[in-house]
Amino acid sequence: MFLLKQGTPPRGLMASGTAATNVFEAEHWDPARAAAGDKANYVTARFDRLLSPDGVLPVEQLEKNLGGMNWHPAAGGFEVPSELVVPLEALWDSHVPPRAPLALPDELTPGVRYVEGAVQQALVNRYERDPRAREACLKAHGLRCAVCGFSFQETYGALGEGFIHVHHLVPISAHGKAHALDAVQDLRPVCANCHAMIHRREPPLTIDELRAALVPRA
Repeated sequence: MFLLKQGTPPRGLMASGTAATNVFEAEHWDPARAAAGDKANYVTARFDRLLSPDGVLPVEQLEKNLGGMNWHPAAGGFEVPSELVVPLEALWDSHVPPRAPLALPDELTPGVRYVEGAVQQALVNRYERDPRAREACLKAHGLRCAVCGFSFQETYGALGEGFIHVHHLVPISAHGKAHALDAVQDLRPVCANCHAMIHRREPPLTIDELRAALVPRA
């Protein structure tokens, strides 16, 4: 989901995240219309990136790079065409660094394949375009590092709850474009230290190679 700021300039995208609920109907946000019994549609959003009103990704830039879409809609709740999703996410990521959501879902759909895209390599969840991929990986493999077994929650308590990096077994940069993946088969949870060590070599170390390199504790 993206939040589009309209009205007073500057106009543009100012937040991104995921829908935490389906669309639901509730009392209208306008008190006068609510008093008249009118309803409005809502969705609960979980934002992972939120900019100040002055730091938006400008509508002018969206129109220049992503033509074929009306960036001045008269109503809310419009859908981005599927062919513009990956370019839009790439443009957004170039405007503001991503932050992966920490919350996990209650349900995992086995075998679901997720679409991701990438333009450059980074270590901390840079390419997880679809947060469901991260969520499905952690639901299947848990929050313990697949290499060393480290748990952020066990070490840091509530502060570490839900935190872990997610590693692509095949580097995203090797694909060079949007592609489909199976989150359960292609992703693994790893701690920050192991994630950094995996990428100390090019091509990156495998999970098994790094596990074999661990020095036993006395």
